[in-house]
Amino acid sequence: MRGSRFRYLSALLLLFLPIHLKASDIRLIKKLLADQGFTGTMEGNVGLHQIGEIQCNASKFQVWYYTWEESGPPGLAIHAAQRLVFIQKGDRYLGSYAVDDRPARITINSLSFRYSDKSGNSIRCGRGELPTTVLLNGEILSLEK
Repeated sequence: MRGSRFRYLSALLLLFLPIHLKASDIRLIKKLLADQGFTGTMEGNVGLHQIGEIQCNASKFQVWYYTWEESGPPGLAIHAAQRLVFIQKGDRYLGSYAVDDRPARITINSLSFRYSDKSGNSIRCGRGELPTTVLLNGEILSLEK
């Protein structure tokens, strides 16, 4: 019981205390994403926060939470996007899922969200790779490049 509570609290800390990186590190990740086909914009109000790692068999993937916001003049719509971005070995962009929320929990091989089981609430590794599609909050999401 005590060990599981410690693991749970450790996972929460990793999730809610983003890993602090230097601005130069963030610039390198932005360049890597742009060079390797990430379709999200890197201009404007962009946030990139490493929130942890998951492991799919022998492969470890860094998990990044990407946010983008475009604010228009007063009275006009504000556009925004959020994605979970996966990078292997720090230098290979694997893909991303467009999400509505940040994950609530990270375990060794999955990301969990505060949605019901019925509507889909997790991204789990399968057979050494990320799933090409997942059900999250009633929507089927594809792993996009």
